Amino acid sequence: MKPFLGIDITTNKKNTVYNGEEFLVNSASSESTHILEDSIEQAGDVENKAKLPIVLRVIMYVCLFGWLIIAGGILKGMRNVDLKTAYANAPELFYVCGACFVIWGILFLATRSKAKNVGESEETQVVIKNLDDISKEIYAELNVPEDAVDVDVLSFCYKIKKGQPVAKTRGVSFFSHANFEYKAFVQDDKLYLANLEGRYEFPFSELKGILTVNKRISIPEWNKDVPPNVGPYKQYKMTVDNYRCIHLKTYHILKVMRDGEIWGIYFPCYELGTFEALTGFTTEQ
Repeated sequence: MKPFLGIDITTNKKNTVYNGEEFLVNSASSESTHILEDSIEQAGDVENKAKLPIVLRVIMYVCLFGWLIIAGGILKGMRNVDLKTAYANAPELFYVCGACFVIWGILFLATRSKAKNVGESEETQVVIKNLDDISKEIYAELNVPEDAVDVDVLSFCYKIKKGQPVAKTRGVSFFSHANFEYKAFVQDDKLYLANLEGRYEFPFSELKGILTVNKRISIPEWNKDVPPNVGPYKQYKMTVDNYRCIHLKTYHILKVMRDGEIWGIYFPCYELGTFEALTGFTTEQ
């Protein structure tokens, strides 16, 4: 099965090409793409303004890890002695731990304050509006209806082993799969997935069902307005680690037959209801 949006690194570890050009039926114009790139660059500049200088950020994280490690060591040592004895044995550790905590706290609050001020500034609001406007123009250009639903589609690097794609992380990564947001809709017995780069078409005659894979994966971000552990998403029992990556127990694959080859549109467990509603399929184990 060939993964849609997968990156095959079986023979080329440096490959960056996403699978799926065969399904692309419409792309954003070069003019719109250029405007979008400028808007994204402006958004990046604003984001950088919301951050503390790199030196202060480094100090903040050093202090964070410092007080956590020292506090952990103190608590571990207090399994055998009381607090008074522990302090008498190594008072300098208590002072260093306290200093690291205070410095981290001050810098953390400064980070929150600066981010809030920049986020509420007129410049930021203009940048957000420009990005929203050009996004709407591109979707209109791609003939994406306004009632299209937002869905996450999985992407990952993989190697072919025994004829099957096996997900592989590349470099230092805290997650196994990326979750890209697409607009999904159905027209004329065809499923469409669209983002700001283009629109992909999957005729219903080529769709062959939804497969469930009971295997743990992790994704780097959360694209929904409701947190992953409350409301409609609580049932999936997803967890969030210290790196803010989301861990899932299962994922699904919408199978597609194109020119005699089986493709797979991989998507996370929390999008099953959406894909079932779009395609009319129910999942199979």
